[in-house]
Amino acid sequence: MRKAMRLILALSFLGATGAACFAGDSPKKTTTAQNQEVAGEYLCPSSASKAPVRLSANGNWGWDIYAGDYQIANGAVTFNGVGGPATWGPAVIGRGTLTFTYRGREFVYQKQGQQ
Repeated sequence: MRKAMRLILALSFLGATGAACFAGDSPKKTTTAQNQEVAGEYLCPSSASKAPVRLSANGNWGWDIYAGDYQIANGAVTFNGVGGPATWGPAVIGRGTLTFTYRGREFVYQKQGQQ
């Protein structure tokens, strides 16, 4: 019983500290080549905001007054930071597009210069 309680506490602590990689899944850092492929400005014609989402090849993003960094994994971009894309959830990478699903709606941002 005591061992089980220690294990539960240890796992709770690991989960709370973000050590979900405990089971062997280590996050892979986005490569510059991956960033180069998605880098650019993206606009969404159906969005009320006309501010573009900007992705830099160095792994940084910007939108309106917000900014942060991003990673690419499993065909999606995950945004870290405060505001904007960091609150929308991951964006699925398409051919010249980023698709966010926010509050049950899809918002497709199109890369400028790729029609």
